[in-house]
Amino acid sequence: MTIRLYESPVAESAAATISKVKENLNVMEMSSQEELKAHLIESDPGFRHLAEEHAAYHAQLEALESKSSFTPEDEEEEHRLKKLKLRLKDEMEAALLRAAPIHA
Repeated sequence: MTIRLYESPVAESAAATISKVKENLNVMEMSSQEELKAHLIESDPGFRHLAEEHAAYHAQLEALESKSSFTPEDEEEEHRLKKLKLRLKDEMEAALLRAAPIHA
């Protein structure tokens, strides 16, 4: 009889521990990234502008999606806003990556 590693209680316990450690690291990473984002919003006018534009597109999307009737023009506008918002998110992520080594 072959015992598979993933079926052993020790392996299951180790996998659970590893999973919890990864979750904690993700939370810590997210927290430090949120801190860096807050710092850049306060200190970098260009990053602040990107964040403000991103928030404005988000608000426009929410208003559009809350309409009771959705026309083909609304659908086109929704698609356009989502693309613009995603472009800004990508630019913000790139700025965070550039700034991360400075604040790490």
